[in-house]
Amino acid sequence: MPHPVQPPRPLSHPLRALLTAGWLIVAAGLSPACAQAAPSQEITPAERALFLEPSLGGLKAGTALDYRMRRSGTLDSPFDDDARLTLSPRADQACCAAQVRFLSGERTVKLPDIDLPEANPVLLGFLEYDIREMERATGGKANYFRKRIRMALAEGPALQPVTLRWQGRPLAGVAVTITPYADDPLRARYGKLADKRYTFWRAAGLPGRLAGVRTQVIEAGTTTPLATTELWLQGLELPATTP
Repeated sequence: MPHPVQPPRPLSHPLRALLTAGWLIVAAGLSPACAQAAPSQEITPAERALFLEPSLGGLKAGTALDYRMRRSGTLDSPFDDDARLTLSPRADQACCAAQVRFLSGERTVKLPDIDLPEANPVLLGFLEYDIREMERATGGKANYFRKRIRMALAEGPALQPVTLRWQGRPLAGVAVTITPYADDPLRARYGKLADKRYTFWRAAGLPGRLAGVRTQVIEAGTTTPLATTELWLQGLELPATTP
């Protein structure tokens, strides 16, 4: 499939323009001035929750967070794999530098080490993996898919209160759900992936704040999942259904 000729419309806020160039600038942190906007260009609560709220505060050097990732369904080969976020002291002994090992073998997503991260870089690993898979399945281009995801978050999806279970106990969190390709003028090129749904779960009471992410493709006219890819923090139970 030829890559899309017409890019998505520009995202008006300057921070969004930076984000569409790549996710890693977010994980590295942005100055408070970057997050300011005119009222008509405000960063949405969903964008702020996923990319601007400090996620690793209170954690110490030597901390390691383990995540499990699983793909199931009939659209592609299932797998189980894992990811690890490790925090280490910087040369100046400030906390912290973050290293992510995301998946293994041919599935590996390589992320650079990040000093003093704001966003949890494991989320960036998931998004880069998803975008790579969209490229492979459709022949589209990574920057186009990044922009569609950013546009969907810029539309202001709700932060939905949810109850998660962490180490056997209930924990309050929020969920954000988007469908980046639902109104894409090029959706006919994506086949069943055009209605792919993304859900992000966060909880302030979790180390790293990222509870999990799920993408899902549902058979048209049914509730049957054709493809599910999900990542979650070890020790946590994601809801069985997406909001």
